This record gives sequence, structure tokens and C-alpha cells, in this order.
Amino acid sequence: MKIQRTEALALNFGNEVYTNTYVSNYSGETELKFHDYQSDGAEFKLNVNVPIETARAIAKELQNDLDNYDAFQAKKAKEAVEEAVEE
Repeated sequence: MKIQRTEALALNFGNEVYTNTYVSNYSGETELKFHDYQSDGAEFKLNVNVPIETARAIAKELQNDLDNYDAFQAKKAKEAVEEAVEE
């Protein structure tokens, strides 16, 4: 039998979330900060520190995902216009 410990944390921020990034010139570590308030007024802060290589990979994947999202939305808008013209 193999025992493995797993932890998961899921966060859903709204549009009001404050974000900040910082890349250290000395250590090459990248800090990602998220700061928000819950509906009851409780403050929530999350700081994530990753090596610069990881930050570059995250940025590349995020840009790719955003490009795919934009292309999909443009395709949907084009199809909606074509359907409206056909009617």
C-alpha cells in the first residue's frame, strides 16, 4: 500500500482582486500576489513565489490560452453575424 498526502486549494477571485508581480534581480524568483476581500469584509492575501523559469512557462501558457480564447470568441461572433444575415 502506498500512502500519499494531497492538498488542494481552489480560489475564485472577482474582478475587484488586486494583483501584483515582482521579479527579483538578485534571486531570479518571481512573486505573484493576489489580494481581495470576502463578502463579510474578511481580507484574503495569497503570495506565490516561483523560480523565474516557472514564471516564464506560466506566462507563455497563459498567453497561449488567452490567444485561443480570443480566437474562439471571434469565431463565435462571426458565426452569430452570419446566422443573423441568413435570417
